[in-house]
Amino acid sequence: MRAELQNLPEASRAALLMRAVDGMPYEEIARVLDISLAAVKVKIYGLVSRWLGYEIYNRAEYECG
Repeated sequence: MRAELQNLPEASRAALLMRAVDGMPYEEIARVLDISLAAVKVKIYGLVSRWLGYEIYNRAEYECG
């Protein structure tokens, strides 16, 4: 996962880390990054859903062999 984080655009990586690691509210992330609240939510939702989907897919492949 560290490699995937390194490859993200700076704003996406920053938004995700501010939320997941620092527990910042979406509104504060938007202010710090100088982007809209909607953009913050889209960035974080997109990254999390993509990773969850990837993990679920890999787990299913592993378990079903």
